[in-house]
Amino acid sequence: MAEPQICKAYVAVAGGQVHYRRAGSGPPLVLLHDSPRSSLLHLDLIRHLADRFTVYALDTPGYGESSPLSPPGRALAVADFADALADTVAALGLQKAGFYGFHTSSKILLDFAVRHPEKVAVALLDGLSIAPGGAPDPAFIDAYMRPFTVDADGAFLAREWTRVRDTWRWFPWFATRPASRMPIAQPPLTEIHDYFLDYAMAGPNYTGAYRAAMEYQPLDNVRRITAPTQIFARADDVLVGCLDLLPSPGPAALSVTRLSADRRQWMAHIKDQFETYSADMRAGPAPVVAIGGPFSQYIDLPHGQMRVRSITGIGRPLLLLHDLPGGAAAETGLQAALAAAGRPVHAPDLPGCGQSDPLPVATADAYAMALAQAVKVLELGPFDLVANGLSVPLALALLRGGLPIQRAVLDGMPLLATEARAGMLDYLAAPLTPDRAGAHVLRGWHALRDAAASFPAQDGDIHAVRCDSAALDGQSLFSRLLDMLKQPTHQGDALRAAFDHDAAVRLADVPMPILLPDVAGDPLYAQVPAAARMLAQANIQPRPADITARAALFLSFLAG
Repeated sequence: MAEPQICKAYVAVAGGQVHYRRAGSGPPLVLLHDSPRSSLLHLDLIRHLADRFTVYALDTPGYGESSPLSPPGRALAVADFADALADTVAALGLQKAGFYGFHTSSKILLDFAVRHPEKVAVALLDGLSIAPGGAPDPAFIDAYMRPFTVDADGAFLAREWTRVRDTWRWFPWFATRPASRMPIAQPPLTEIHDYFLDYAMAGPNYTGAYRAAMEYQPLDNVRRITAPTQIFARADDVLVGCLDLLPSPGPAALSVTRLSADRRQWMAHIKDQFETYSADMRAGPAPVVAIGGPFSQYIDLPHGQMRVRSITGIGRPLLLLHDLPGGAAAETGLQAALAAAGRPVHAPDLPGCGQSDPLPVATADAYAMALAQAVKVLELGPFDLVANGLSVPLALALLRGGLPIQRAVLDGMPLLATEARAGMLDYLAAPLTPDRAGAHVLRGWHALRDAAASFPAQDGDIHAVRCDSAALDGQSLFSRLLDMLKQPTHQGDALRAAFDHDAAVRLADVPMPILLPDVAGDPLYAQVPAAARMLAQANIQPRPADITARAALFLSFLAG
């Protein structure tokens, strides 16, 4: 049987967007993950269920790609996340569904099911933590919820990679003593990488649902259960002992089950439970929810999905290409500044970057074709283009493709001889193959810092020193690193496409007016004068260091 296609999407809710993965057809199911994970956790379970059901695997607000909840003036509570789940279910048009919650999300699901039993065909709670003897220890929660802090030198990466490794060894992770060692095998390296990625994506938001769940005592709500509910745990789950703390007898709608550690039996059990209640599951048309402010969307292209960050407006649209390596997340400041005048601005993750699917064959012309297809799907009509840094060679391929591009800004002119191009690709475009010691994370971080400090990045000579200290901002580097780690085997595809040829040969074919920002003494801009001589209509202007002033310069030129 062919594997089901898993598509990613966003749904608009009050206060932001919820990101989810969807597959299959049939009665609707909703899968919820534990903290600090995302719907990435459930790929195997999605595939297992999608032959019979329509599966929605949600990213909890503040985790994965979902917007965080707005602070309510107090610490977030499980009820806040249950309310958010109710909003999401309504936005998806699900009238009554089967629900699965794991660890943290079991408590969210319990609160939701008690308050909205009419929405629940069945609720499966996989691991429900219960503090023996009453309320949990606040000191324990504080120690477990160590803040996630990004620093500019990258030291936090080794610290947090170690924490993730220890999460698979001890419970709690910080109690590195024999009595706390969990009797479980270490997972494959790919699972450790995925856990680290989810944890890092949540970042400072990771304590939201996690702390709320630790502080939440579920027994009162367990006694209020009226919708069909089952609480279970596998034999190798640290929460399996909590099954003994459940009330007995419990509500008539509640059943309690112990499962073996076998994952196949676990998935089969979940499917069987959903099958039992499938006749009660139904979906209707999803309501249209207006989106205010910046939003993300996926567009479907012949090769796969492309994630686009968009800000709506009026007037001629603007397409913003992010620097490489990385994705569009690091360009949110520039995107907002460009949109401040009211123009619509669309910033895609280039294929193979961030959340956009890779191309089957990664060449500059293939990237130009994919972007041309995106322009058509987005219905941009005549538009302007801004390309940053190492994406400029891809922009040159796009500019000569016959699209209705009126004007363009090429911020950086990374024209290199053959040997220098090869050296840069060997360094920046190498796959970030997961490493048990986390070396791939540090390798990606330092590649980005080197690219911000030197051009080309691998050149340690004095003539390669760059002038843009703002490029070394820790949060910006971290955003780019996350977009690299989302596709560690493809993160270099766009770079290789950009630099597998001499981009200078494309300059003479560019017909529209081009703005070339210039930074005196910065080697990334050293070829600006030569490029201007080859372009039909070139305008060189000093590049402001301040992002607002830079956007104003770009907009002034694009309005000409």
